[in-house]
Amino acid sequence: MARTRRRQPVDYPESYLFEIETTEPHYSISTTDPRRDAELYREYWHYGLIGTCRAPRKTSGRTTRLVFLADRGLFDRPKSLDRDWRPLGVGHLTMRGDRSDYLGSLPYDAVWGIASGVAAGVFKYVVLTGPRLKYGSCSVSGASFVASYDPDDFWDPADQPGRSG
Repeated sequence: MARTRRRQPVDYPESYLFEIETTEPHYSISTTDPRRDAELYREYWHYGLIGTCRAPRKTSGRTTRLVFLADRGLFDRPKSLDRDWRPLGVGHLTMRGDRSDYLGSLPYDAVWGIASGVAAGVFKYVVLTGPRLKYGSCSVSGASFVASYDPDDFWDPADQPGRSG
């Protein structure tokens, strides 16, 4: 009897939709010790949001803390790595047990505009895109800030024929 090859299941990307409830911005600047640091100052700009997950259905209703770290060197390629190096993602989402949070990076200059858009009520949702959660976490390949969303864009795996959720 001939052996049949088993097909690898297709891992579709998942979109996680969060409705922004409140903001938790944090900025600080300090001098450094010239004996240990080449820079004269250090600055930290963490843009925190509290959001309620609206999609997918399995994680809907979870309150999640989303923290975006402003990074001035985000687009710089590390000098120690080879030319083919690529980042694994823009952040990491964890939704395990009572824990529900996201930690990611954004270009430093973009955070100021995004924070203004959220404060003005222009951006009402955050969409994180990546693989389905595995053991309650996943690497996020993309993040978007949007004013509205189309529910048809956030289909549930259980609603798709031939795909188990």
